[in-house]
Amino acid sequence: MEQETDAAQSRAGPPEPSDSDLQKARSQSGARVLSLLVNAALISLLLSALLLIVNPFPRWVAPPAPDANLSLAQVMAYRGGALLVGLLLLITVILLGASRIRAYVFRIERLQGDACPVCGSHDLRRIHRRWYHRLPGVLGIPVRRYVCASCQWRGGRIDGQRSLHYRSG
Repeated sequence: MEQETDAAQSRAGPPEPSDSDLQKARSQSGARVLSLLVNAALISLLLSALLLIVNPFPRWVAPPAPDANLSLAQVMAYRGGALLVGLLLLITVILLGASRIRAYVFRIERLQGDACPVCGSHDLRRIHRRWYHRLPGVLGIPVRRYVCASCQWRGGRIDGQRSLHYRSG
């Protein structure tokens, strides 16, 4: 009897997802699409900033006469306007990108907590960091290095006390 019900279930296929599961999948899909669009916009702004910094425009715009009134295009091409706009755009892209990276890292659950990821022990001790271990701190991510007293695992964890300060700030 049990074999007949198993066979009937296998012929019926997987169970239908509930409405809440479908709604959750749609919202996650929409969030992924939005995230991809924001990332594409940041990349295009970065490329625009680099284009303005390199400034190929003087080859396309006629050279200005010494005493002539300059058009906006000539000011942008010859008087450093493109460099200024490019640098401002580059700084903006860097700040927005750092903010997105910081938010992404705070969502990674395996970096959170005060237990060893290998053995689960709560006996973690802080250890000294090298200069490259301090780089996430530039983005505002309070990563600290620890060693486990039980299994000698070494690695970084997000400092729970400082992460609340950084998240609200």
